[in-house]
Amino acid sequence: MGQLEAADRMAAGRAWSGILAGALLLCWPAVLNGYPLVFADTGNYLAQALQLFVGWNAPPFYSFFLLATDWRLSLWPPVLVQAGIVAHLIWLVLRQFGWAGKLPVLAACALLAATTSLPWFASLLTTDVFTGVVVLASWLLGFGVLGRWERRYLWLLAIGAVSVHLSHVPLGFGLALLGGVLAAAAAGRRAGLAAFARMVVAPATAALLLILVNLVAHRTPTLAPYGSVVAAARMLGDRTAQAYLATACPVRHFRICPYLDQVGAGGNEFLWHRDLIARDLGGAEGWAPEAGAIVRGTILNQPRAVAAAAFGNTFHLFGHLWLRDVLTPWPGTPGPAPVIARFFPARELRAYRASLQSAGRMPALAGTGAPVQLACAWAGLAALVWLVATTWRERVGWTFCALVLAAVLANAFLTASLSGVEDRYESRVAWLMAFAPAAVLAARAAGQLAACGASSASSARNRSTTAPGPAPP
Repeated sequence: MGQLEAADRMAAGRAWSGILAGALLLCWPAVLNGYPLVFADTGNYLAQALQLFVGWNAPPFYSFFLLATDWRLSLWPPVLVQAGIVAHLIWLVLRQFGWAGKLPVLAACALLAATTSLPWFASLLTTDVFTGVVVLASWLLGFGVLGRWERRYLWLLAIGAVSVHLSHVPLGFGLALLGGVLAAAAAGRRAGLAAFARMVVAPATAALLLILVNLVAHRTPTLAPYGSVVAAARMLGDRTAQAYLATACPVRHFRICPYLDQVGAGGNEFLWHRDLIARDLGGAEGWAPEAGAIVRGTILNQPRAVAAAAFGNTFHLFGHLWLRDVLTPWPGTPGPAPVIARFFPARELRAYRASLQSAGRMPALAGTGAPVQLACAWAGLAALVWLVATTWRERVGWTFCALVLAAVLANAFLTASLSGVEDRYESRVAWLMAFAPAAVLAARAAGQLAACGASSASSARNRSTTAPGPAPP
């Protein structure tokens, strides 16, 4: 164990320059923009930590991350930290396939920066970059050959990554369950239970943290106290709730009944861009009990329609693999400008207002690379399916591809069916579609895949017989 951890530390020490250089490459959209990219939610995330409140639609944990990294001085450090986290995870994954040096991680980051959506999300101040972190950290915890401190670090990282977005909680539990099944199929029930135990720590801890936060802030011990509002808006936008409300409104007199013709398609206008909820329905907090009743009634009375809409939205989301809606200007509320003006040095507001995004130029500039990124994402998805079907004898590569493919599909289903068909939801994991098969195929071409599998199995046996596994933090 000691020799293995010493070797891990030496490999990491030699690779740090490549990891840092790769992280800088992943920040190029922010450099091009002249400032970190922002979204409407960025202002809310900044404000939650700075003004000490917990909003109804977003957990506060990404707000804590921003506060811990920006120090109320600049929003550049959070971008650099995000990119560094992802670059280090890429190196850890590549090391499992025999690529432990600084040049492989630098080459991987350069290719991902040039051909995928990853740099855009690494440069964007929202939670979306951490969806990929959940996936890679989960696989490494379940199947990676790791040192004691690396495993502890990944546990903490995965807990944080799961906790920043509600969709990450079911995603994390699903990956843990699938990881246990894959490990059991490859090495028996005991190995499956061990992999599941390592992978489930993060989503279970994150779920507990979310429940505690909501208990304190909203006085209700639940993961999402107002999640019913988002789900009801989705069902109203999909028109699946209308058949139920046609029979329920004359009897139950829901407050939404007189305004059904104002909902519009998709539900996003109703949820975010119209004041109907705030003006006539008592706000999200006041409307949540009624929204929950509508969601339950719609599911019970229209189960087939709800399922059809969920799968239809999931399918349509794969046609939205480019983050156009993220890059538009956000000059005032709900953007971050008021918070930057109040809490950060004056130079930050000047830099933000001088950025290409604030001038409305980023969508067109970003669109020039969209065809390449879309082609890589679709080709990678096809390669993932092919590798899952053909490499089941190569344990390391097969489990990686299977877990990434499952994560891509699960992310689409969770976000499209529960929230909406938005550009950023699936494009935030589109880079994994290209990275996973490329890593496996490169290792196979170099003749390292079989050797990696043998090394992984041998290391796991040695660890189980020479020392107890580390306890979860």
